[in-house]
Amino acid sequence: MRVFIGAENIISPLGSTAEDCFTNVIEGRTGIKEYWINKEKYSISKIDRDNYSFDGSFWQYLLKASIDESLKKLNQQKNLIYVVSSAKGEIDKIDRSIEEFGLSYSVKSVLGNDANFYCVSNACISGLLAINLAYDLIQSGSANTVVVSGIDLVSDFVIAGFKSLFALDEDRCKPYDKQRKGLNLGEAVGTCILSNDISIYKEAPLQYLGGFSNNDANHISGPSRTGEGLKKSVQRALSVSDLKPDFISAHGTATNYNDGMEAQAFHSLGLHDIPINSLKSYFGHTLGAAGTIETIISMQGLRRNIAPGTLGFQRLGTEKSIRVHSDCIKGDFTSFLKTCSGFGGGNAAGMIKKL
Repeated sequence: MRVFIGAENIISPLGSTAEDCFTNVIEGRTGIKEYWINKEKYSISKIDRDNYSFDGSFWQYLLKASIDESLKKLNQQKNLIYVVSSAKGEIDKIDRSIEEFGLSYSVKSVLGNDANFYCVSNACISGLLAINLAYDLIQSGSANTVVVSGIDLVSDFVIAGFKSLFALDEDRCKPYDKQRKGLNLGEAVGTCILSNDISIYKEAPLQYLGGFSNNDANHISGPSRTGEGLKKSVQRALSVSDLKPDFISAHGTATNYNDGMEAQAFHSLGLHDIPINSLKSYFGHTLGAAGTIETIISMQGLRRNIAPGTLGFQRLGTEKSIRVHSDCIKGDFTSFLKTCSGFGGGNAAGMIKKL
């Protein structure tokens, strides 16, 4: 059974549509700015609340706004199932009520009591894992059309957590670069819709060939140094077709271990000559939204035959050689590979192609 993917939306510091965000990416703009928090400097990609009119929870407002925009791109909206991914949910409100601000409660507040939905929270692979879950639901016959959203906002809790791991860069991050020092946190929500019915899309979708995930069981906050977990996920994702991806949208957090591990995995699979990019220097690390919005940006690129570049990259700083590019690359592209890795040892990969 073919599974299609399209009707995408992104709300981020780079724009309120997937198209606007993609345009800003290929023009080399970043949403990352300097902020002073508790007398300390941080480089963060934050959505300007003043640009939106909302009451109550900004998290819930953004999720609903993104879903609504994606649904406008469908010819029909029947029997929808929702999958929402978030690494932290509304963690900034946890001191008020554990139950009322749990992820499922927040999602139900947006979708309503009658909505059929799943919540995915598996650290930094959550967004891509949600897309893979949607694909599996359709392939198993449990769903025909699935709306997938990934969302996370920056909070004091999240900043403190990454600061304690010495994982943050005061300046804009440089994925895979020799001078990389860590990541920047970011905010975004992204939505895309998977279906076995191509007629529901107002604009031509792409095809989701399949995705897989695993756990390398190495360490709670550090990936396998050999990249074996990511390697196995990518191997299985590539096995669903005879295609070799034209470009790879990798995780690329700009931390020492993550980028080095990814280079190990891609090199061992013979993918080191394929253009590889990270979008973290545009959006920051958006945690549970990362896999979703980065897939969407890559979808925009595939439609236009443009592989986004890695902003700020100058000189490769990984032990194994991979083909990271700072500028956009144009070509006659057919497919791309998306990968994510995260805390707890999670790895995920997915393949998308043109129809």
